[in-house]
Amino acid sequence: MSGTRWATIAMAALMSVACGGSELADPGPVGQAVNVVVTPPTSTLALNGQLTLQAEVQNADGGIVSNAPIVWTVRDPGIASVSTTGVVTALAIGSTQVAASALGKSGIATITVQKTPVASVVVRPNKVDAVVGSQTALTVTTLDAAQNTLAGRAVIWTSSNQGVATVDANGQVTALAAGTATITATSEGKSDAATFTISPGAVARVDVAPSPVSMVVGQTTQLAATARDAKGTIVTGKSVIWSSSATGVASVSSQGLVTALGAGSATITATIDGVGGTSTVTVDNVPVGSVVVGPQNPSIAVGATTQLTATVRDANGTIVTDRPVSWVSSNTSVATVSGSGVVTGIAPGSATITATSETKSGSSTVTVTLVPVASVTVAPSSLSITAGQTGTLGATVKDASGNVLANRPVIWTSSDVQIATVSQAGVVTGVAAGSVTITASSGGQDGTATVTVGAAPASSIVVTPPASTLTAGQTAMLSATVKDATGSIISNAAVVWTSSDAKVAAVTQSGAVTTAAAGTATITATSGSTSGSCTITVQPGLAAKVTVSPSIVSVKNGKTTVLTAVAVDAKGNVITGRPFTWASSSGRDATVSATGVVTAKRVSVVTITATMDLQSDAAVVTITP
Repeated sequence: MSGTRWATIAMAALMSVACGGSELADPGPVGQAVNVVVTPPTSTLALNGQLTLQAEVQNADGGIVSNAPIVWTVRDPGIASVSTTGVVTALAIGSTQVAASALGKSGIATITVQKTPVASVVVRPNKVDAVVGSQTALTVTTLDAAQNTLAGRAVIWTSSNQGVATVDANGQVTALAAGTATITATSEGKSDAATFTISPGAVARVDVAPSPVSMVVGQTTQLAATARDAKGTIVTGKSVIWSSSATGVASVSSQGLVTALGAGSATITATIDGVGGTSTVTVDNVPVGSVVVGPQNPSIAVGATTQLTATVRDANGTIVTDRPVSWVSSNTSVATVSGSGVVTGIAPGSATITATSETKSGSSTVTVTLVPVASVTVAPSSLSITAGQTGTLGATVKDASGNVLANRPVIWTSSDVQIATVSQAGVVTGVAAGSVTITASSGGQDGTATVTVGAAPASSIVVTPPASTLTAGQTAMLSATVKDATGSIISNAAVVWTSSDAKVAAVTQSGAVTTAAAGTATITATSGSTSGSCTITVQPGLAAKVTVSPSIVSVKNGKTTVLTAVAVDAKGNVITGRPFTWASSSGRDATVSATGVVTAKRVSVVTITATMDLQSDAAVVTITP
């Protein structure tokens, strides 16, 4: 509502009261009103709160005009209402004005409506004892000054020590580490807090360090035990009970000090609140002081063995025989060594053999030499293959005692690679017919085998041309190319020529073809069990005679008739697939098509002729009305 309209309404309300003269007990003083004062002039109310306004009607001298009728109005009735006695009630958040009108004068008071402010915040529970890893839900209540609960107010949660405890936006507190933290809830500047005291959880495991422990007799080692809860947090202030599983090997004091008493192994246990942790203690005698390997620098042949020994002394120089010794070769491709020091020669060269006991080592260098080759034998001693085929030879290398020398390199050679080749694996490949010597060489010794290579059998025959079309009486020359399985041409291969139908086309043993009659014949060249062929198609020769039938025919004007022509060559073969030339003696009287169809055009007698290769025949056609 605009201010002018609202002021007009307030004045109208005043006039309506003033016109009711029967209700005015003292009309004299009424006319003296010059001012209306409303108190308080400005006020702030909480939502749904109430306030009573006072209005004084003053005359020109500042005196109070008593019994003056007062009308109360509000500018925005949706924000606040006002009773006839000036009681204002806050209805919605906002600001409005309340007017008191009397005798044509008005006074104004400004009313501001706000949310009910939070007067206090209450957090529950306000004291919590928790363990690491636990979660606790806190509740918060916001209250006004009258201790009424205010719903829907924003609350901010904070932790004074996030390393000890954190809190989410809903008041859920998570205990992270031992210590104390204050969890505070704040709303509209008002706060309350809960104090969290967090202690470690129950002992879940005990860690003992160091572990494992190696000692010698007479030594001492201090162990430490650490208790941890299920989250891994260290638990302090707990007493430890120490014990040893073998007191003859190692003893332990109440403070965790271990004393080595004899060779062996013992488990030291630390127990805290019934939970145990262990450390394994191994006790050795006086440590090894030196290891000497003998004999020094031996030499053996490939395949031979030699025994090395290791002399072990302790730190006091006394030979000890109860200490384990490990053997290793620096080059196992030359020599290997067993767990007992037996060295085996593998290949020519040298290798350092080392014996180790505890932290001490000794070594000896072994030289490995080859056993001389005494003989090389090739098997089989003779081999027969055909060109393009392969065969495998093997070589056996032996020493002077007849022992086979394994893994000796063998070089293979052929005396004539134009006849046969050989790979370094002994695989012989036939190249051409003939005989060749294959040699295997190793260590200066040779072994041989004789390889005989035969001609390769025919694998394919190609006849050229592969197809040909001839006329009866013509001749043609065919050729046959014979190849083996490798695709090489076999020269001078014997070939037999045959015809599938000598009446159509005959062939000589030199591949000359002579045609006799129309038709198709297959000409085949055969070598051994392999064949190749050529297709010969024979067509008839030139026409020697043409016959037209019927020779005399009658046809009505405007109609058609069909004539047939047949041509034969000099041998009487009917010629097919070749066209005739048809002609009419009078194209005005009758026409003839390329297939012998005669069309009568007017009454007459005409001659129809069929011609092929200068040979012709005719029919007489009579055209009737």
